[in-house]
This record gives sequence, C-alpha cells and structure tokens, in this order.
Amino acid sequence: MRAIRKCLVSLSALAVLATPALAEEGGSTQALDDALAAGYKAGFICSSTFNAGQTLEEIRQNELSGIYPDYQRSFDKLPDAMIDPVRKLVSVTYSNTMPPRMAAWRPGFGCTQLPVGAEEGALNFLPRFAAWPDFTGEDRGSAIGSNVKVQLRIEEAERLEAPVSFAFDERSYGNGTRTSAVVVVKDGQVVAERYARGIDHETPQRTWSVAKSISATILGAARRNGHIDLDYPAVIADWNNGADPRREITLRDLLQM
Repeated sequence: MRAIRKCLVSLSALAVLATPALAEEGGSTQALDDALAAGYKAGFICSSTFNAGQTLEEIRQNELSGIYPDYQRSFDKLPDAMIDPVRKLVSVTYSNTMPPRMAAWRPGFGCTQLPVGAEEGALNFLPRFAAWPDFTGEDRGSAIGSNVKVQLRIEEAERLEAPVSFAFDERSYGNGTRTSAVVVVKDGQVVAERYARGIDHETPQRTWSVAKSISATILGAARRNGHIDLDYPAVIADWNNGADPRREITLRDLLQM
C-alpha cells in the first residue's frame, strides 16, 4: 500500500510540474504533434538502448521507422536524441521555448516518459525501489529459444514456412507492417521460430496491448488460487478518501474498462 501511495504521489507531482508548460503550449495542434513525436522518439530509444541493448542502427531500423502516420511529419524533422549512458536518460529537443521530451530508465521500472513540459528536476519525483533483489543465481535460460530442445515436425515446419515468412516482408499482412518475432508452439514443442535483424529470444520487447492479456492471465491465476477477489475494491489509497466515487471501482471493473 505504501509503495502504491508513493507512486501515485510521485505521478501527481510530475503532473503539477508539467501544468504551466502545458498551458504555455497553447493548444496548437502542430506543437502537440511535435511534442508527442519527440516523446515517442525519447521513449523508444530509451527502452531499446537500456532494456534491449540494441545499437543505434538497429533502433533506427526496428523502432524509428514505420511509426504512426499522424506523427511522421513531426518525427522526420526532429534532431538526433541526446543519450546519457551514465544517468540512463534520453532527451529529444522539439521546440525553442519548451524543455526537451525526456525518458529515464530505472532498475525494475524500465523507461518512464516524462510529461510534456517537464524539466530535469521532475526526475527526482520518479519512484525508485529502496532495495533491489540479488539476481546472481543460476540462469535457467528462457522458455523459448536456444536453451530449449526444438523438435520440429517436418510437415508442420513446411506448412508454417510461408506464413511465417510473410510476417517479415512488410507487405503480406499490410503495407509497412513490422514483425520483430514469431514463435509457434504446439503440444509443448516449438515448431516455428524467426526473428528480425538485431532481435533474438533474449531481446526484451514492448508488449503493446498484449500487456492487457498478460495482466488478465496473472490476475486470473491469482483468483483461481484464492489470492484475490475480483469484486473487491481496487487497493488504491487515494481513491478511498471521503466521498470519492472511485472507491467503488473493483478489480473486475479495471479489467473490463
């Protein structure tokens, strides 16, 4: 509970710090697009550098091309990102009157994108773990990849060859579509596996909306094992004050929103 409260207070402080700058932004559509594009670039370079360990060339190829068309014009005119490997901070300038968009990496949290208008002082409000677990034990390897004995069934491998190849040609499943990895598992065996350049089975990747399915699966397992009640109000301290109507929001509500 204390950790949740600390996180919420920190995020609230970040929002307050960014408010004057947002007002100064003036609601310009182009200015907002520029700010969003710069934040996109800072966030993606941060996670690709400090989480995935990709090179700048790989980041340009895998992460900074084929982005949302609405932001492409703003994205194309952005300068190169400034990468601070010591502080694990990435910043991208987009305006002469606004602070750069920034994304900062922290152990256990990964990269966090600061709000539009936030200055470097806002980094002090990002939550951090008081202590970090020791992960020096034996590495058991990943569930999928070179550490798993792959027993390909010839007929299945041949049947999957074409659709897996199509996923990487940027045409068959939609013009400009990008695929970073495909793994097909049947009856506990990997029957197809392919990765884009610069990516393998150990490369950390964004989950995008798959995170929703992962979260739902974890909560479902917790419910099955009797650890949680989905119809119990969500444990968020700031929602339990006074007559705040959010105190009635349950875990089930959050899963179905």
